[in-house]
Amino acid sequence: GFQPLRETLAGAGYAKVGYELVPGPTWSVALAQEPLTAEIAADGSVVVALPSGVLTALDAKTGERLWKTKVLAPGSGVGLTGLSVSGAYAIATYAKGVVAVALDSGKEVWRKASLGAKTLEPTAIALPGKAAVLVASGPVLYLLDAKTGAAIQDPPVRFESPILLSPTAGGSGRAMRAFVAL
Repeated sequence: GFQPLRETLAGAGYAKVGYELVPGPTWSVALAQEPLTAEIAADGSVVVALPSGVLTALDAKTGERLWKTKVLAPGSGVGLTGLSVSGAYAIATYAKGVVAVALDSGKEVWRKASLGAKTLEPTAIALPGKAAVLVASGPVLYLLDAKTGAAIQDPPVRFESPILLSPTAGGSGRAMRAFVAL
């Protein structure tokens, strides 16, 4: 993990001036299966997605489990396909759907159960004053509000052929100028 290299006094407190990487894990945790992916959230947690449909949040400093949520039914034959953190929400994709859970509680906030085709890993993006997520499903690219799941771009962007890899947000400044499917 990262350890403070040097600290100095600055006004009413102190500021960490630099960090060095110390080899080896700072903590470890046993999970029920190999993680599909993990995302570091701005709130100081690490959200882990297990293929079986479980999302788990861990404290990034200690490894302590903050919450664990089953977002897919056991034995459904459906597994998670991706995870992204956007604002205060963890967004997970599965089969033909997408689900969002609150980072502070692990409670489901919204779900879109059928987008029509296999969904790819979601991509978090920041819009002025709003957290959003891009989700590709077949030839359709959805831009959704991370808080509500409402469509920001309506109708969604439709391509002639299916999107094969997860989208990446592009552009600069205040406007999203391009979407690139890598």
